[in-house]
Amino acid sequence: MFKILKQKSHFGLSLIIILLAGTGLSLLAQVAQEELAAQDDYAYNSVLEVKHRYPVRTRGLYEAAAVQAPEVLGESATASGRPPVNNTIVVKTESINLAQLQQLMDARIAEWLAFGRLKGDKGEKGDTGLVTNPVTNQSTAVVGGYPIVTYVPPVPAQNFAGTSLAGFGNLSADIFSASDKATINNLSVTGPAVFSNNAALATSTISSLTVAGETVLSGSTTIANLTVSGLNPGLTAGSIAFQGAGGLEEDNANFYYDAANHRLGIGTSTPGALLSLAGSAISSDPLFDVASSTGTSLFRVANDGSVTVNDTKAVAPAYGSELVTAGNWTNTGWTGSFPSFTHTPGNTNTLTVNLPEAVAGKKYSIVYSISGTGGSVSPYFGSSYLQTFYAGYYNNGVQIGNLQSGIYTLSGPTTFTFVPTSDFDGTVSYVSVKEVLPTPAAFTVKGSGDTDGPSFGPAIPTDSGWTSAGWTGSYPAFTHTAGNTSPLSVSVPDLIPGRVYRIGFAVSGVTSGLTTLAFGDDTLDTWISYNYDSFKYGDKLSGSPVITFTPTSDFNGTISDVIIQEMYPAAPLVDVQDSTGKSLLSIQGSTNYQDWTSMFIGSGGKYALNADQNIGIGLHALDYLTTGWSNVAVGNKSLWSNTTGGDNSAFGEGVLVYNTTGNENVSVGSASMEDNITGSYNIAMGNGALSKNLSGNENTALGGYALWANKSDKNTAVGSQALNLNTTGTLNTAIGYNAGLDANFDFGNTTGSHNTFIGALTHTVDTTQVNYMTVIGADAVGKCSNCIVLGRVTDSVVIGTTTASSASLTVQGSGSPCWLLPLPALPCSLCCRMGMWGWGQLRLLRSWILIPGQVRLLMLASLIQICKMELL
Repeated sequence: MFKILKQKSHFGLSLIIILLAGTGLSLLAQVAQEELAAQDDYAYNSVLEVKHRYPVRTRGLYEAAAVQAPEVLGESATASGRPPVNNTIVVKTESINLAQLQQLMDARIAEWLAFGRLKGDKGEKGDTGLVTNPVTNQSTAVVGGYPIVTYVPPVPAQNFAGTSLAGFGNLSADIFSASDKATINNLSVTGPAVFSNNAALATSTISSLTVAGETVLSGSTTIANLTVSGLNPGLTAGSIAFQGAGGLEEDNANFYYDAANHRLGIGTSTPGALLSLAGSAISSDPLFDVASSTGTSLFRVANDGSVTVNDTKAVAPAYGSELVTAGNWTNTGWTGSFPSFTHTPGNTNTLTVNLPEAVAGKKYSIVYSISGTGGSVSPYFGSSYLQTFYAGYYNNGVQIGNLQSGIYTLSGPTTFTFVPTSDFDGTVSYVSVKEVLPTPAAFTVKGSGDTDGPSFGPAIPTDSGWTSAGWTGSYPAFTHTAGNTSPLSVSVPDLIPGRVYRIGFAVSGVTSGLTTLAFGDDTLDTWISYNYDSFKYGDKLSGSPVITFTPTSDFNGTISDVIIQEMYPAAPLVDVQDSTGKSLLSIQGSTNYQDWTSMFIGSGGKYALNADQNIGIGLHALDYLTTGWSNVAVGNKSLWSNTTGGDNSAFGEGVLVYNTTGNENVSVGSASMEDNITGSYNIAMGNGALSKNLSGNENTALGGYALWANKSDKNTAVGSQALNLNTTGTLNTAIGYNAGLDANFDFGNTTGSHNTFIGALTHTVDTTQVNYMTVIGADAVGKCSNCIVLGRVTDSVVIGTTTASSASLTVQGSGSPCWLLPLPALPCSLCCRMGMWGWGQLRLLRSWILIPGQVRLLMLASLIQICKMELL
């Protein structure tokens, strides 16, 4: 325990005298008293000499080092390394103050505590933990078996002032931790290096590096494996860094990545697609350009949005093998042999080569050379005259003597002939004829046999579930017993409605009759009357999963080996999809064993099996086509469900969308014939025309929603909404807007047949349905079967004049009447309706007297009969 006993100030100094309690600390008190006495004996700047009772020696040092080492740990010494005299420590100081003195005392006390000097008389003495240099008798503390202090003398030659505490040698550690360290020369670290603060490294090799603070690497730095987490060069969010002239740079407005939506923008910082290219109002640079190896643009999207496809490298035509042979020449009057013939002047004999392999109508490439000094020669390819060459002159800019070439279509004989003049003095040589093959496409996509049609799953069992009354035999072969029409059918419960299946079977032994094949609700073929080793149909299942063969009574064949397989869509040749994988544009081709081909642009034709010469353009156009032929579908879902129907033409969105087996329909306009399934030979032009027709045949609807609800046959409607409500009525004709229908759609012809409506809004009076009625005139109405209605009730019917009278019917001849023939009196109202003038008189034609008497009597009797009719 320390207590403060005395404080004295002398020459501006304050000395703390410490009284140490305990018997073992009297030495420190004695030293303090000696130091106070020494201060009384010396002036302010004098040398302070302190005598210690116990010397300080260093253990473990060589004698030379011990002699040169300073005597006091932690003190600054100016002496020249001489050994202490009489074990007295001499401290020379100038201008020592209280703080320095206190520091000196703290160091002395710490030293004694480390040496174990300050142990009391009582208690066990501890280990001193010291090593002593036997030469200098100086000691230092030991930690872990090694001295912690090395005494090093100054080395003036190396500009080293010396130190009392330092360590020298190789520094080796598995983990080296440093704070604010700078390596002037190379630093090599074999293990991991951790810098807790800033690190400045020159030329260094580090296997792994962890730096918590700022790191500056200058010079040549090699890092074997560098893992950087949280690297932030300070760029704008979304910018893509690139190497600029002075380091990493960014152009945020023109090169940007939207990480939230995974979009890349070039020319824009707000990309709206996976890749957005935006033009600039001040730049004419194209948005996109694909160029050849020479820099020629092949595909370009300009800044204004225009697209240019420019295949400037023309695809050279391909040629067949050489047709000319040495043995096919006729060269009378010419000397030499192939490939060079010289004409002998004085004759006009031709030089001819026969081309037996050439085919008239095909194109051939011809090359030849003509040279000479006089006369002329004219070549002919087949019967085609090419050109006359005059020796020594230019011909069409080409001097005679150069190679001539061209492509010509062969017509006439299969020969190549040179006709000379008698004075031709020249030579024909290097004649070559090759067939010109079709020019290959600049861009070709070729499918394989696996992609030309759908693929198939395993055969679904059909060995049970048969109904075969009227047929003999058992699975897999059933023979029809003539005289009945009992169907042969099999139920396949494993089939799933809406999926597409291929049905295969064999037919044998047929000499008469036929059978009809149905799959679910669809009729696939009604003319199975030939023997087939194997024939296959494809269809999308609707209705019950049943395959049915319905024979005529005289059908005497055998149905066998019925198989059914699920059909999987064919792979398209080209497919463009959106981000969800939905096909936007695909190109599908199909071929089969008969070399029939169909083409589909959209996503249709995936199930085309034996489809022949079909064209589908539009998303899902002819989507489920299997064996249909010669269909043309243009528009989304046009002929979507068509499977086996043929010769249909559909133009517009949703046209003939549910047609499956209907044939020879023409439908133009959105949703026209939309619900047609089996109806055939119909024509619908206009949105919604014949839209609800299911199975009606031979109908013609021209106009929007004409025959919209029709389900029957042989109706003709021309005009918007003509016969719109007709359902089961047949053989009706309607011409005009809303013909056969009132303006409010409350009533019109629905089930009536053989009716004719001519004029806008001609219709029946009410919902009563009639037959064989003819209504003529705008807004004219009728309610009678087997009758003709002319005009409205308020209209006057005029014949032979342009002026209507008050009568309902006016009949007038071409001139004035000769006389009036008296007739029996008739009711005035009836005569007025008939157009008669006066009471009981009828005006006749001026030519009445010219008509023979008997004819006049007949005409008169007819007029009287008309006057007696009761008109509506």
